[in-house]
Amino acid sequence: MEIREIQSKDEWEGFLQNCAEKTFMQSWNWSEFQKLNGNKIWRF
Repeated sequence: MEIREIQSKDEWEGFLQNCAEKTFMQSWNWSEFQKLNGNKIWRF
C-alpha cells in the first residue's frame, strides 16, 4: 500500500472516477470550497 498526498486536480478526479462509492464531498472543488472557509485539507 502506498499513501501519498495528491496535489493535481486531474489526478485526484481520475482517482475518484475509479472509486465505486464516492460523494461530492470527496471532489476537488468541494475541498477548494472548504479551503476558502479556512479549513485545512489533505488529499490522500
